[in-house]
Amino acid sequence: MKDSDRALVARSSNFTIRLLTSEAKWEGGLDATHAVHRTVLRPLLAMADGCWAYGIDKDGPLWKRSADILQPDRGKFRIDLSCDPVSGRESLWNASGGKRGTIVITVPVERFDGAALFPHCLEAWVFDNPRAGHTPGALSFTSKRLAEGRHVIVCLPRNNGIEWAEVFAPQPLVFDLYAEALAATASAARGLAGSVAG
Repeated sequence: MKDSDRALVARSSNFTIRLLTSEAKWEGGLDATHAVHRTVLRPLLAMADGCWAYGIDKDGPLWKRSADILQPDRGKFRIDLSCDPVSGRESLWNASGGKRGTIVITVPVERFDGAALFPHCLEAWVFDNPRAGHTPGALSFTSKRLAEGRHVIVCLPRNNGIEWAEVFAPQPLVFDLYAEALAATASAARGLAGSVAG
């Protein structure tokens, strides 16, 4: 890990993972089933104890396709994880360009398994401004959960959909996870997460 990366991680307690290439994100349209739904999203949700979506318009198409799993919760929507929240609702996860707000996924520290997720990602890096592309309320919620020190929080941005995700974790755990993600993505087969499932 470069010293410059370490300094940025120390400042924000997060790093970014790429799940899809920019080109693959558009393959198949908003309702596409991507391999990353199976290799990263489903395992991540299986570890999670909570998931919330911000910026869902009740008059919009995402609400119509996903209303059965969206429960109003103080300005956001809690996603029901007791059922399959992905199949038939791919557009909720794939949506980008402000069609929805940030999706926040919380995983208890002891249940987060980077080894099950990171090898299926394309790369890992650190943003100088991790707030870019996210709903402000979602980042406030994330900061509060992070301060409690009991969760790893994964945020899917409002602007880039499922193309990439921010991983927030308490220190010093976040340094270990970032190092693990760097090693796993460096050796992963390129293109695995960028294909559209047949």
